[in-house]
Amino acid sequence: SPQTYPAAASLLDADANPSHKRAQARRDLAITGFTELKRQFQRGNRSAYEDFCAAAARLVQPLLDTWEKTVNDGALAAAHTALRQIDTLRHGRHDHLFNA
Repeated sequence: SPQTYPAAASLLDADANPSHKRAQARRDLAITGFTELKRQFQRGNRSAYEDFCAAAARLVQPLLDTWEKTVNDGALAAAHTALRQIDTLRHGRHDHLFNA
């Protein structure tokens, strides 16, 4: 959920220091999960990936305005591409994630 994800995804240890161990565990979990999503997708079960994309889109909703400012301050060509993706997410669409 948007409330619990930041703590679960954090790379900081209990003392608020970056943790190499947490980074490795997070990476390994992400690879395992995405490998399973890919396997399901290749078997014709696209709903697992669809659900993943929908959850990811909901999760980042509170961050979209901040991301928009960051993109506006960057290179113009990259900014146009990223702004289109942010606008898509803002409107509740995440179809572009299938082209990633």
